[in-house]
Amino acid sequence: MNKQPSSVGPSGGTASASGGGLDSVASILARLEQGMTNISTELGTIKIELQSVKTENQNISTSIDLFRKEVKESVDSLKCNLRKANKQIVSLQKELTEAKIQLLNLQSSFNYTQQIVHYDGLRILNVNYNSDEDLLNIVKQIADFIDFNLDLSSIKSVYRLKTNTKLHYPPIILKFVNLQLKNKFFQLYKAKKGTLCLDSLGKSSTIRIFEEMSPSNYFLYKKARELKLNKVIKYVWFSRGRVLVRKEDNSPAAVIKSIADLANIKGEREMVEVYSDDGDDTDVSSLTSRISTDSKKRRRDQKHFTSQRGSLDNFLKPRSQALELQK
Repeated sequence: MNKQPSSVGPSGGTASASGGGLDSVASILARLEQGMTNISTELGTIKIELQSVKTENQNISTSIDLFRKEVKESVDSLKCNLRKANKQIVSLQKELTEAKIQLLNLQSSFNYTQQIVHYDGLRILNVNYNSDEDLLNIVKQIADFIDFNLDLSSIKSVYRLKTNTKLHYPPIILKFVNLQLKNKFFQLYKAKKGTLCLDSLGKSSTIRIFEEMSPSNYFLYKKARELKLNKVIKYVWFSRGRVLVRKEDNSPAAVIKSIADLANIKGEREMVEVYSDDGDDTDVSSLTSRISTDSKKRRRDQKHFTSQRGSLDNFLKPRSQALELQK
């Protein structure tokens, strides 16, 4: 009789193994459940933080919108104020331009009055100085030489300037009672210009005579001379209390009343420099002697000269303190 194998042992072992596997699965499931719980908690925390960030973003966006609104209002206000300021600037510029024109007119009027009233004489150069000289007699000799019928009562004043420089021949200022006599005397002198030498007045020297210039006319004359040296104009001269210029041989003569007239000739809107009466020690010995109104003489090349017996410094400069002999 064959014996069948017993199943008690093996069956018991299988049941034990199955029980251990279930415990492992349960442990894994428990850990998974705990992990899911932790993840859920973390997600909840993240959700809360995201909501907080969203709220902050909304607040920031609101603040930015308010800031943009304030900036826009400020910019609009600035634009409005800028437009008003521009209108005021335009108005002020117009007033300034009008004020400049009025100032130039006043300066021109003052210059003309100053020239006619205070600087209406003739300046005589190269007459030797003597402490006991008789200026009226000197003028009489010059008048006789140029064929001018001199009446001493027609002389308003005659005096020799006191200068700051040591000139051998301090200028003599001669004034007549009216401009007609002065102009006639000067015209007769120009007819014999370059030949007026009087040995009786000392060593032989060529006497030169010029019209007096006011300080402002002297300033304008110097500026016009600068334009001539820069070849902006061709001729510049002084006649009968006025500074005149001519750009070309055939162009009309222009009267220079202010610095603005020179600016117009130069093609500029305005010139910065203005006349100020603060004294001027400029060396004018190189200035031209050709300030005649004779058109033929102006067309010739102007000759520069220097006195053989001392420079002609200050021959066009405004007079300083003077010893005046009133007639």
